[in-house]
Amino acid sequence: MNINSLIDSNAVALDSRNFGALPTHLSKNWMVGLASTKKSNLKHPNKAIIEIINSCNFDCPMCRVGQYGVNLNRVMPLDKFVKNISQINGLKTVRLNGLGESTLVPNFDEYLDYLFEKGMRVELITNGSGNIDIYKKILNNSGHVIISWDAAEKEMFEKIRRPANWDVLIKKIKDLSTSLPADNIKKIALLFTIQECNIDQLSRLILKCADWKISNIIVNAVKDNESGWTESKKEEIESEFVIANELATKNNINLFLPSQVFGNKINIEGAFNTNSDKCEMPWKEVVIRWNGDVQVCNMFNPYVYGNMYLNSFDDIWNNLFANLFRKMINTDKKHPYCVNCVYFEEAYK
Repeated sequence: MNINSLIDSNAVALDSRNFGALPTHLSKNWMVGLASTKKSNLKHPNKAIIEIINSCNFDCPMCRVGQYGVNLNRVMPLDKFVKNISQINGLKTVRLNGLGESTLVPNFDEYLDYLFEKGMRVELITNGSGNIDIYKKILNNSGHVIISWDAAEKEMFEKIRRPANWDVLIKKIKDLSTSLPADNIKKIALLFTIQECNIDQLSRLILKCADWKISNIIVNAVKDNESGWTESKKEEIESEFVIANELATKNNINLFLPSQVFGNKINIEGAFNTNSDKCEMPWKEVVIRWNGDVQVCNMFNPYVYGNMYLNSFDDIWNNLFANLFRKMINTDKKHPYCVNCVYFEEAYK
């Protein structure tokens, strides 16, 4: 099969980038599937996740983007950002996050000003190191701020979120929760990434949040499970989720728990169903990386539809690679990265 004859000439690299990353049996299935896939004329998504920088000032062990240090050359310039946004018809929400810390961009304020001027709802996922005035600006403009926060105690927090300073970040949290109107405080969430070392921290974090007046906690899980630790820790995770859920209910905190972690079903009342069985995200949202690559969803599946600097958004959104992914996503031939996904849309509304 001549893949290149099926796709636009400026997308010839996509077959090797996408199919080459698949296991052999899936690669063949997807190549056959591509032959019967057609372009479409779908409505544009109303949500975009945009990575304006691919660099971070933290070096967290479950992520490691920050191990290379801060590199301000890996930034989506403001003019490119504006051009990318302007191509998506009907866009209502822009989430600024990716494999990097958005607030490191020197003129980050200008990105926000553009979005607010266009009437966009802004969501920011941050490690908390940004200027507190940035967070207040987003919250005071009906936006949401989601702060990565993986522990309830200083020692564990600084072990994971290195080189974070617990005392400095606690001061920011308390400032936000005491200086903003109550409705704006409700738009702050903490993002807890569960790992082998911090399982027992979740319930303790619930109590901290009650004290800090933070009313939302989202539980996430890293994709790397090579050591298989979740299998041996399943009962411990489940027990912690039960305790955390009870504490959250008692303290009026919205706790978003996944219904499974790495395929291990978490059998507790109140857990949210993830999108691993029926995913609608490839129709609802899009990810644009700092270099213009267009990807599937906010879980940063490596599958690439196209590049904003080579094609228009409409062409990319409706091209063969985009529709092939949509065709495969809810079948037994789904992309391996999608297996055991812990994303649940409810947590980000």
